[in-house]
Amino acid sequence: MKSNTDASSFYSLMQNQAGDLLLIVDAEETEPRDPLLIYDGGDTMLLHRNIDSTRALRNLQDNVPKTLLSAKSVHVVEYDGDDLVRDYDVTVRIVDDVNALIW
Repeated sequence: MKSNTDASSFYSLMQNQAGDLLLIVDAEETEPRDPLLIYDGGDTMLLHRNIDSTRALRNLQDNVPKTLLSAKSVHVVEYDGDDLVRDYDVTVRIVDDVNALIW
């Protein structure tokens, strides 16, 4: 069973002084189940939220590859407008080619 891969309409990836990563995305209706952040060192990462929801986050900033390649996890927050809908941690999995995983 393949999941749908959509480009996210909004996202922001930030790092605090301690090196922790925070990913802010638009909220979805479904709950995340075993979420995973998939990355290959390029300018696209995938946020796999559940079997039916995977987002392609494209056009990453130049400083992101080094940060993500060394990260073990990222804290994700989902917003609907100004309302926080949910927050959770995702494990980062490094792969050879993210684009081979996009359907």
